[in-house]
Amino acid sequence: MIRNSTLRAGGERRLFRLNDVVFDHVTWILDPDATGKVIGLRPTAQYGDPCTVTFTGNTFLVSGNPTAGEIITSEYSKTVPGNHVTLRATGCTYPDAFGRSAGMPIARALERGDWTFARHDLGDRDPAKAILKGPQPDVVLHLI
Repeated sequence: MIRNSTLRAGGERRLFRLNDVVFDHVTWILDPDATGKVIGLRPTAQYGDPCTVTFTGNTFLVSGNPTAGEIITSEYSKTVPGNHVTLRATGCTYPDAFGRSAGMPIARALERGDWTFARHDLGDRDPAKAILKGPQPDVVLHLI
């Protein structure tokens, strides 16, 4: 468990094969690239080893003036069907600019697995714009 910390995401944003890691009241700082795009945190399963991560009461901040990107992202593993992500985010705060358009969602839930977000954390955002879900049937989105 990582608790009551501030983390600035560097160039490598993948969270590889985390095994039930909990980030509790962590402040994340994400910096846009030179074009203004934010490359989000990327929970990543690898070689069939799952990634299970929980964000509880986290605050996600973005420096500068972002023009595109997301806070949390993923990519579907076409060639490794054993890859699976379980993500749970509750009690989190997201930058106001995110989750209001397809170009800047809060999350892209594209990897197979179970993705859970607290509806309350989205505020007045449309959940369909805030959390983009992959079309595959093994990508499951829960809004609680």
